Amino acid sequence: MITAHGTSDIGKKRQRNEDSFVVNLDINLYVVADGMGGHNAGDVASATAVKAIEGFMVHSYGERELTWPFGIDPKMSFDANRLRTATKLANHKIWQLADSHQEYTGMGTTVVSAVVSADLATIVSVGDSRAYLWRDHEVKLLTRDDVWLNETWVRRAFTEEQLQRIPLKNVLSKAIGSKEDIEFPVQEVQLVDGDLVLLCSDGLHGLVDEEQMAKVLKAKEGDLAGICQDLTQLAIEAGGKDNITSVVFKYHK
Repeated sequence: MITAHGTSDIGKKRQRNEDSFVVNLDINLYVVADGMGGHNAGDVASATAVKAIEGFMVHSYGERELTWPFGIDPKMSFDANRLRTATKLANHKIWQLADSHQEYTGMGTTVVSAVVSADLATIVSVGDSRAYLWRDHEVKLLTRDDVWLNETWVRRAFTEEQLQRIPLKNVLSKAIGSKEDIEFPVQEVQLVDGDLVLLCSDGLHGLVDEEQMAKVLKAKEGDLAGICQDLTQLAIEAGGKDNITSVVFKYHK
């Protein structure tokens, strides 16, 4: 059984909220997206992404006779292929919108999403929205930020000291809608009773470190709404410089 809660806050500095999220307990789908782009393009990108992902995941739920527009990876499970396809569809929709509407040129969004079937969580991440696992009173980062600093060629070209002095080291190297086609990792995590998974935008994890997260998760382990509320408050107290979105779900055996 899964229980879940999600919340999004505009923060203290932004004029609008460009984050979007999904909590769909009917199909055990959870998504956080952080949009970017001029005018209202960030809003459009994140909303388009979560709608496209949820739409395909609902359509494919329990349905084995599907059209797979991007093919099937035989090395992946059915749910992994579903979430991979849903993410690629979201990328394609945003790319098409940006290509056909001048006001949306250059828009994109990060996405971190999870679908749970029995005791297996399938997770996809594009950009720098993150997934964390809370287990045995420890916080573990499950995803890897798609930022310039983490690119393999960059790591080979610069020393660690040089990297820390580069001002653009945290610029996104990948986002949904940034290219016509996109590749990304799909991972599966075996859940155990009591596991909590936190999905969040960088408006949260950029201001609240793992030690602070652990304190909140330990104090409010059974209160998912309280976890989201307290984490949001910590980010606001730390400056609230971006929109703050979190989705947390708990696995009960």
